[in-house]
Amino acid sequence: LLNYLSKSKNDLQFVVERKYPLFKKLLTDIKNEKGCYFSRMTGSGSVCYGLFNNEIKAKKALNNLKIKNSSKSK
Repeated sequence: LLNYLSKSKNDLQFVVERKYPLFKKLLTDIKNEKGCYFSRMTGSGSVCYGLFNNEIKAKKALNNLKIKNSSKSK
């Protein structure tokens, strides 16, 4: 299942990434977190998410991303 999902694509994501580079950066940052298999935007584009190999790594990534992005907004 992971192999199939990691190779699948979201056509809307491609368009959004080209028009709004911030989304591409966010998805890249999620994917680069330890334990992340891949990152995607939902089909409707309402959510960016990453699929992690366990809950602990997912929560740590969430905290890392919050810290990283909160310092940029100041």
